[in-house]
Amino acid sequence: MANRLRRGPSAANGDDGSCARSAVFISHANPEDNPFALWLGAKLAALGYDVWADVMRLRPGDDWELKLENALRHRSIKVLFVGTRIGAEKPGTRSELQIASNVARTLQDQSFIIPLRLEQHDSPFSITRAHYLEFAKGWALGLKELVETLEAANVPRGVFQSNAIWKELQMLNGKTLERRPEQLISNVLRLSLPRVIRYFDFIAAINQDATRLRIRETPFGAVPHLRGLLTFADASAVNLHFGEGTVRLVEEHATEAFVEQGWRRFGIMSRAASNICVDIVRQAVETTLQARGLSSYTMASGQLSWWASSEVVSAEKIPFFWKGLEGLRQLRGYSEAKSVHWHYGISLSVRISPTPRASVIPRVIFTEDGRTPVSEHVRAHRLRRSFAKSWRNARWRDLMLTFLYWLANGSDLVLNTGTGDNATLIVPPLCFRTEWSVSDTEDEDAADDGDDVADFDVDGSQSDDEFWDEEELDD
Repeated sequence: MANRLRRGPSAANGDDGSCARSAVFISHANPEDNPFALWLGAKLAALGYDVWADVMRLRPGDDWELKLENALRHRSIKVLFVGTRIGAEKPGTRSELQIASNVARTLQDQSFIIPLRLEQHDSPFSITRAHYLEFAKGWALGLKELVETLEAANVPRGVFQSNAIWKELQMLNGKTLERRPEQLISNVLRLSLPRVIRYFDFIAAINQDATRLRIRETPFGAVPHLRGLLTFADASAVNLHFGEGTVRLVEEHATEAFVEQGWRRFGIMSRAASNICVDIVRQAVETTLQARGLSSYTMASGQLSWWASSEVVSAEKIPFFWKGLEGLRQLRGYSEAKSVHWHYGISLSVRISPTPRASVIPRVIFTEDGRTPVSEHVRAHRLRRSFAKSWRNARWRDLMLTFLYWLANGSDLVLNTGTGDNATLIVPPLCFRTEWSVSDTEDEDAADDGDDVADFDVDGSQSDDEFWDEEELDD
């Protein structure tokens, strides 16, 4: 191992009794970036690093301002700057960066400051040329690269005074297990597919480009293939769309066998078969939700989110009732502080293998008039980054259940796939039961007046606590 393991009180002192540099100092916006600082500090402390950050203020009476400044000026071997838009603008973090820049010059260490990018932002002048470690694509990936960087820099590990403080912080912020049954609600909907898939061919000569466009315009979902199309729809639905006598049914194939084995007659392997089914179901989802009156909004990832305007859904609380599940929530509201309407919405990520399903991804859309999404990208991004901070898991769960209950009128959501044996999304989502629960003293429903909300990232940027988007097609 490249690092020299230091143990006991001597780890913090040089041979002459002076204070040695061993500390990894986390500079971050307080309180905005405290959750990340707590997570990162605990991870590094568990690995044996001497970690300092202002979230360590545990005991009243201690002069933490002095302790932190001393750690930054005299004990730090590296300074980690938590790179967020707020962190780059706050006077406190900018002051810490200035001190760190002075220390770097004294130590002649050009890599003394290690910036961590959690989101896109304008870098402070003192670190514009520094190499950022990427945490925006995942905290775990960023941590791996950070630890490799610290190891390469021979940052010492051992037993330090700060390790005990981080352990105490974890205990204060942690929860205990209780032997109490609990129902766990997922965001996964089972998907029932039609029993057969069909291949239709065009009888007469066709204009390939025009025909492909026409195929994509079907209300039931279809995929162009060779000279024809693949679809779950029956002959009556296909003829109604293309015109009687335009197409002919060539062959039917069991959907389950199609997904597992493909369709060799038409040169389709199993992986392509899964993607074809995903594509058809996704088209059916879009036409079904449009028919329900929902509006679509394209997220930064390119994925569509579906939401209800003020013309489609009331601002009143809407109940949901399933066996063992009931509650009520607003699906839209108005923020006086931000002068915008908010609308709960969802994206549906369809998968076929190993079992057909759709994952519900929560979204929040903002409008000024209840109908038209905010078009200014910078403002929309800031709203998404700063809106629902007071919303707890119970609220996000009940918003999803309310939306699905309202959308499907209390039943399963039947998708228009052009056949009497339509594809169906089974609601409510998959539920599980556990004999153990995590104690929680927070009142998760305390902030449920539907008024102002603040800070859940619903634009595809991801942290450890968020729903992750699945790929739209199977791997």
